[in-house]
Amino acid sequence: NNEIKTLNVIGTLTNTSDINFANDVSYIRIGNTVTSISGELFAGVPQSPLERVTFANNSTLKTINEQSFAQTSLTSITIPSSVTTISAFAFQWNNYLESVHFENNSQLTDISDYIFNNTPNLKSFTIPKSVTNIDANAFINSGLESVTLYLNTITKLNDAGADPKIPTEGGSMNTFYGSNAVSINIT
Repeated sequence: NNEIKTLNVIGTLTNTSDINFANDVSYIRIGNTVTSISGELFAGVPQSPLERVTFANNSTLKTINEQSFAQTSLTSITIPSSVTTISAFAFQWNNYLESVHFENNSQLTDISDYIFNNTPNLKSFTIPKSVTNIDANAFINSGLESVTLYLNTITKLNDAGADPKIPTEGGSMNTFYGSNAVSINIT
């Protein structure tokens, strides 16, 4: 059996038609010199066996590109604080994804369109205080039931034209960026 089960990435990840680890790897450790993960690099068609991704301490990762982790078997992921961009569809069709955590002092500013499209087990989500934009369908067809935001983030989103407006006193919304009804928690 020549399948790769664990991949330790210490250099740059690039996507070419000849490279796709989706059908072999169940665990990836991404080193602190990787600054970008190219689109579709670990995406599965059908579902990839990738169950676990970790990032080295002092990660310098800045960008997770389109569909990088689409259709994987991830149940949770912790995004390094250095990440500023997560592109559209990055985690779509992740049927097992239950939690997404952001390291303290997250630098993420945008939550892109369809980023968590069809993630039925993602029930709660905390928006980092650095976020100033959430695209309209970021959580469409997700299982999202509860979202936690910082008051200053809500103000920035509402000032930028959030529709419908996010209640600054907490409560609930019938729709939250494409999801169904959610409870809004203020931190």
